[in-house]
Amino acid sequence: MRYNGSPVVSIQTEVKQETLQPGRDLSIPILIPFSVYRQHMREYDSMKVSAIVTDINSPDNTYLAEDDVVLLDPSVSITIIGQARLNREANGQVIFVNPINEILKDCTLTISGSGLLREEIQCRLQDLKPNIQIRANFFVVPYKIGQKTLVVDIDCSTFRNIKGSYTVNVLP
Repeated sequence: MRYNGSPVVSIQTEVKQETLQPGRDLSIPILIPFSVYRQHMREYDSMKVSAIVTDINSPDNTYLAEDDVVLLDPSVSITIIGQARLNREANGQVIFVNPINEILKDCTLTISGSGLLREEIQCRLQDLKPNIQIRANFFVVPYKIGQKTLVVDIDCSTFRNIKGSYTVNVLP
């Protein structure tokens, strides 16, 4: 779905016949596998799911339900090990698990943080097999005191802008 709400492409269409009992709600679960929408959703993070219900006995009775679904990015974990102190090296670690059943290729990791890093850290990651965890260790040398935010961005062949953040309290 584009920023203005218009669809980019129709991903999946299903026809189901169900019976709605008087005075009851009807829930019809649908499954949209990642393999179906992945190619179309690389640059977008939401999709519109629409259901059109027609009464077979009275075809003029048609109802529409729509919902905008925001897709969740895979999680990324960031930690600073120990206390972060002004002008002293502190160890950090990023952990990411490939959540899909295919190899992630062309992966890059970017770490940034005002007051923590004078320049972004960028590195290429190895291809990541399904359900495999990658750990990336790094160092920061904080140059400002107080609460600072460390931001991590992972990009790869299948996902873009997987972000995570971690608040670091820099002591004198």
